Amino acid sequence: MRFLSLQSVLVNGSMAGNLVSAVVAIPLLSHLAVQVTVAGAGGTGELLLQGSNDGVNFGEIRVVGREIIAGNGVFIRNMPDIGARWVRFQYLRTTGTGTLNLLLSAKGG
Repeated sequence: MRFLSLQSVLVNGSMAGNLVSAVVAIPLLSHLAVQVTVAGAGGTGELLLQGSNDGVNFGEIRVVGREIIAGNGVFIRNMPDIGARWVRFQYLRTTGTGTLNLLLSAKGG
């Protein structure tokens, strides 16, 4: 079993606008978990997972679905069976402000 070291893919992101995380290569890894931490006023928006097979062109991985973020707190979202070679997260702001942090782990074959 292979594991990805924990990676902070978004640190202190301002939820006053849309955000895009760092890109992470996940070859041979298919099960992801992201720890989402929201602090401050607690913005409202959607978090979605994007994937790429060339590391340049990213699109939403639709089988995962979007996570609605509303208010402060910490939660973990598990995402099994991801086939893309690279991933990143996108936060789409609806309203409010706050600070968003994303911590990614992965494992697979």
